[in-house]
Amino acid sequence: MRISSDHLVPSRRSVVAVALMVAALFVIANLTAKNSSHPGTVSNIAFVAFVLCALLLVGIGAGALIQSRRRSR
Repeated sequence: MRISSDHLVPSRRSVVAVALMVAALFVIANLTAKNSSHPGTVSNIAFVAFVLCALLLVGIGAGALIQSRRRSR
């Protein structure tokens, strides 16, 4: 992320990295839920991490949208 005097702007590379991490966590959560002899432990951790990263991605997108609308005024 690039920090300027009044904005915290995520780079395109960091947004793509978070999106790939969200997709990977989703796949890991589904694979561990289906293939585990004791379903729940690893898949629950992966699912919680997936939800948190997805919320982070939504927050980054909302912040970028708000900043772009403020700049256009």
